[in-house]
Amino acid sequence: MERLATFFRGKQDAEPSATGVFEAYIDATGMAEAVVVQGTVLITWMRRVDLLVVVAIALYFVTERRTVLHKREYEKLFWLFIGVYAGARTAGALQLTLPMTVAFALLVAETFNLLASYVTSQVTSLKMLSDGLWALRKQEARRCLKELSSQSGFVRGRTFHLKDLVDKLYGTKAAGLKMVLFGVLKLHTPQQEQIHSILKTSPAKELNYHLSMINCSKLAYVAERGTFSMLLGEGGRIKELSLVSKVLLLDGLQRIGIVSSNSKQLWARNLVLSFHGKELEVMKAILDSRGDWHSLHKLVFYDLRGVAQQEVMRHLHSEGLKRKDEQTFMGNVPMTKVISDVDDTLLCSGGRWPAGVDARLPKRVMYPGCCFLFQQIAAANSPKHNEFSQFFSSASLVLLTARPKSYKGMSEIYSYKMLTGPLKRKGLLRMEPVVLCGDLKSGLHTGLKSLLAVLMDRFKTRNAARAVWSPIALKKAEAVKQFMMLYAECQLVLFGDSGQGDLELMKVLSDESGGQAGIRASFIHKVPSTSTSTNMGTRKIFPYKTYIGAATLCYKDGILCLKDTVRVAAEVVNDLEFLAGSVGPEIKTLMKVYLGDVRNDLSSLQRYCKGDELNLLQMLQKRVEVLAECGDVRVEHTQPGRGKLMSFGRRWRNKIKYRLSKR
Repeated sequence: MERLATFFRGKQDAEPSATGVFEAYIDATGMAEAVVVQGTVLITWMRRVDLLVVVAIALYFVTERRTVLHKREYEKLFWLFIGVYAGARTAGALQLTLPMTVAFALLVAETFNLLASYVTSQVTSLKMLSDGLWALRKQEARRCLKELSSQSGFVRGRTFHLKDLVDKLYGTKAAGLKMVLFGVLKLHTPQQEQIHSILKTSPAKELNYHLSMINCSKLAYVAERGTFSMLLGEGGRIKELSLVSKVLLLDGLQRIGIVSSNSKQLWARNLVLSFHGKELEVMKAILDSRGDWHSLHKLVFYDLRGVAQQEVMRHLHSEGLKRKDEQTFMGNVPMTKVISDVDDTLLCSGGRWPAGVDARLPKRVMYPGCCFLFQQIAAANSPKHNEFSQFFSSASLVLLTARPKSYKGMSEIYSYKMLTGPLKRKGLLRMEPVVLCGDLKSGLHTGLKSLLAVLMDRFKTRNAARAVWSPIALKKAEAVKQFMMLYAECQLVLFGDSGQGDLELMKVLSDESGGQAGIRASFIHKVPSTSTSTNMGTRKIFPYKTYIGAATLCYKDGILCLKDTVRVAAEVVNDLEFLAGSVGPEIKTLMKVYLGDVRNDLSSLQRYCKGDELNLLQMLQKRVEVLAECGDVRVEHTQPGRGKLMSFGRRWRNKIKYRLSKR
């Protein structure tokens, strides 16, 4: 009995009381609630940080031209922080360990840095793509070295040392956290001090030789602020610089980006205001013939801002009006620039919406004789400049496109490459055109309206079709009027098509050109399935179907002489034969309508010719007939609207060669 009582007494002592169990439960519940509260607070703060990061990124993209985030050093730090934060948040969502989280965050940060560096390298390309600019640099270097013949060896040695300093410093400053911190803390390296010393102590002739031999874009990238303040600031050495040196410095500043830097804005403004008269004309021509998306229009209306932009605009416009009055007083022909649309005017759209409606030629094919006609118009109506004539002829073409601008101009870069690259490789484009782009707002507006019009069949009336393309037409008109303000001394010849609002654009410009610049004439490419109004003659807007017809209209209006008009016709036929050899035997099916239009325009041009010109046109007519008659194509249809070429006759190639040999 005693053992049994002891057993039950021990069992009762071992069991906890109800009060103890309740107290333990309260403690555990409190700890859980505390953990939940802390987790909720942490999640709230993380969401706030996420929102802050999203706002910072949105601010970065929206205020591209106004925030300190777009300065080179701060931009690197910004994307480094964004990459680390994005990596840490992703690692937390994946529940990685601490070492793996750190490694993953650094990997994501490096990825962000590489993407940002790629965009920067594309936008701030420091390569000179223009052969004319390279030749101008060499010519300027030879001229300066000839003037320094007594000490040319010493000067060349200092130039080599300066170039070596710039290249080495550029290699380290283009990437590396050390140079980023140097830029943020406003420090400079011994190499930058040596560059400053060489440029400061060099006489004027030696300084111009230095600037013609080194890459001024790299110099603007690596030099400290005091160096360019000494060269281009108030009271600096800008008056000692030659025309070529100032153009090279302005080109270098624009390439590295001046949008977010007040000091670079001031230096670019001082450079532009230092040009007057004929020197200003030369500067404009060089800036517009660099073979990439950089141009005078981009410098004034995109890179410059605020007071600097207004002063530069007033200077360019007033100097242009003075130059125009001088040319009128002396009886000289004002300089002529050609402004052309791209789709269905320069390049055929192949009938692919929304690019255009013309299906007479293959897609992305340049219209025969187009570029040659533009060259002849510019050459026949421009003053002759001996030393810089190549720049004036190269910069005489302006391409007008509705393609919108994008982040840091990436769309303009790729648009320029896509437009000019294939044509240059084929030898069809012999100029360095300026590309004026549209904006995203008008493009989206027009895209939605045109899509709605297609769905609701609103193209039954011409007014409805005109209303669809009205936003893009107004945006193009704004870009052209900006260009007219910069080139008040020039007269413009416009080319467009009847499919995408270019007719409305020409009417607006013809009515509003006024005293800014003269619209010499406008030519509208009449593409199939469209119509043009009959009262365009009062505004000097002339419709055409081929560039032989456009050249004939130019002759009738006094823009071209008869000899140049016949040369354009010969070039059109040559381009057609080139197209036949490069595209293949689809020539008969794809170009049947276009070849008929060419024959009609050749017949119309023969009315104004006699003698040798008439004989040449008759021979051209026979060559076009050969193209229209040759080739047998058999197509196997594989899908609705598509086909596969199976076989073709080769007689057309031999016949063309025979005709050419007989000629």
